[in-house]
Amino acid sequence: MELFRKLAAYKRESPLGWKVLVHIVAFNAAMALVLSAIQLVVDYHYETGQVDGRIEEYQRVNAASIASALWNFDRTQIDAQLRGLLQLPNVEYASVVDNRGSLVGEAGEGIELDKTTLHRIPLIHDGTNLGELRVHASLRDVYAQVAGHAMVILLTQTVTLLFASVFVLLIFNRLVSQPLARLARQARHTTIHQLDREWSLERRGAAEDDELNVLVRAMNQMRLTLRGEVQALERTKEALSESEAQNSSLMASSNVVPWIAEAGDWRLTFIGPQADARLGMDTAAWIGGSSLLEHIHPDDRPRLLERVAAAPDGQFEMECRFVRADGDECWIHLQGARKQGPAGQALYQGYLQNIDVRKTVEFELDAYRRGLETLVSERTSALQQQNEALAQLNAELQAAQSQLLQSEKLASIGQLAAGVAHEINNPVGYVSSNLGSLSTYVKDFLSLIAQYEVVEAKLPSEAQQTVEAVKNRIDLPFLRDDVDDLLTQSHEGLLRVKKIVQDLKDFSRIDGEDTWQKADLVACLESTLNIVNNELKYKADLVRQYSAIPEVTCLPSQLNQVFLNLLVNAGHAIDGARGTVTVRTGNDERMVWVEISDNGRGIEPEIINKIFDPFFTTKPIGKGTGLGLSISYGIIKKHNGTITVQSEVGRGTTFRVALPIEQPEAA
Repeated sequence: MELFRKLAAYKRESPLGWKVLVHIVAFNAAMALVLSAIQLVVDYHYETGQVDGRIEEYQRVNAASIASALWNFDRTQIDAQLRGLLQLPNVEYASVVDNRGSLVGEAGEGIELDKTTLHRIPLIHDGTNLGELRVHASLRDVYAQVAGHAMVILLTQTVTLLFASVFVLLIFNRLVSQPLARLARQARHTTIHQLDREWSLERRGAAEDDELNVLVRAMNQMRLTLRGEVQALERTKEALSESEAQNSSLMASSNVVPWIAEAGDWRLTFIGPQADARLGMDTAAWIGGSSLLEHIHPDDRPRLLERVAAAPDGQFEMECRFVRADGDECWIHLQGARKQGPAGQALYQGYLQNIDVRKTVEFELDAYRRGLETLVSERTSALQQQNEALAQLNAELQAAQSQLLQSEKLASIGQLAAGVAHEINNPVGYVSSNLGSLSTYVKDFLSLIAQYEVVEAKLPSEAQQTVEAVKNRIDLPFLRDDVDDLLTQSHEGLLRVKKIVQDLKDFSRIDGEDTWQKADLVACLESTLNIVNNELKYKADLVRQYSAIPEVTCLPSQLNQVFLNLLVNAGHAIDGARGTVTVRTGNDERMVWVEISDNGRGIEPEIINKIFDPFFTTKPIGKGTGLGLSISYGIIKKHNGTITVQSEVGRGTTFRVALPIEQPEAA
């Protein structure tokens, strides 16, 4: 207890020495624990290595004999070896297991195997693995020996720590703590009027340039500096008195009114003497009971409080309306900052400036600016409307021009197609006529040859051989059979050419382009399919799902153009593997509809609403004009019908064209 009291007294008298003692004890204790832990780890590994070495030595000497006994299945020899193994230190249990995992022999009982270390020794005889010897070694003795070493190490380190700490503490107390305490007593007893007396530190055996002497010299230098500062402060005090008199005179003539108020209720504690002249307020009436907030206009007061509360560094300013004592208002610029008063209380201080004249000019300029902005806005709005109208008219004109150009191109192509069809019809006609005559002539020749074959037997043998050789050379039976097939196929080819020419002529319909007439939409589809066959046959299979539909009143050539655009787009939508294009028809009491579907790539949802816009296309530059669907949309609207689209990305697209059976004008 006496030791603890002395330590407590030392802690109060020499806090620095106490901290040094605590750090020394903590460092020595940490080093003692680290060194002890290292020594314990070394001892543990050494002791466990001894156990492993003894078992390995036993393996080297006796493993072969145990393997031989296991080979001969000599249980007596195996048990004897196991009992001998138990004589080794730390070995608690041993067993022999064959290569199938069956227990052959064991020695040792009443132990917990999970608290031992297992050593597996293979038993090999003449290169054959017969099983293994399992040895369980206990580490209780190792732990006990290591624990004993730990107690000795900790005791030694504790004694060393105690003596080292006491020695260091005594040295530190003599060389540092006591001289510093004497120096502190000199500093405490020196007043501001005794700064001429030099501080000194008498020590035996102290070097001239050690740390404490350097500290004493620095403190004496600080003392001299402090003496000079005190003299300077006295001179400054005199100058300050003169400056206060000058500032009072300047403040009275300044346009800026300084102020100081308590932070809680904004009660003024100081106001500049020029407040009466600048703000129309009696200075004496402000001090003591008047609050600055009372003279701020009620509409501006919440904004001021919000700005003060939101000021990050305590500084704020704003322009607001000031209410004089007579009720009149004027604009002021209020600036302030939160400060700490001499007694620790929170204060606001800043200045007030009358800006009523400037604000009046600003309001007039602002009203004039708003009038100009309104006028500019009206003119700009009117100009924008005119620009939008011109842009819309320009877009419509461009679309109409492109559609007209496209229509002219189609009309030219139609005229060219009609002319080509007419020119082809002439050679096709006389080729067809000649082919009919040729068919009659061939039949006559074949009849003549048949008659020659009848009289062939009456010819001399040499003539018969000559005729037979010619017949074999020209393969007469094959010619007789093949000539009919050639004539039939040629006739079918001519019919197909005539059908294509007729479809091309029907598709163009130049003669009745502007004439409303009854037409079969299935026939229109077929003629169009025949035209675009080359576009589809290499990409897709064509599926026709026609229903019996009535004829509709329409412009057939324009509907052919719609079907052509939809079929070509369906073919372009199929990429990669071969796809399918399906054409369906149907009707109800009033309408006839045509659907053209593909299983191509589909249309993205974000662009599906733009596909009927003029010049919109997803094809590369040079591959499309973006007018096909726009023109088709206009043609269907001209027919008082509808064209709709349903699409799913990756699954395909379906366009549905619905047309009235009778047009309102025709009805």
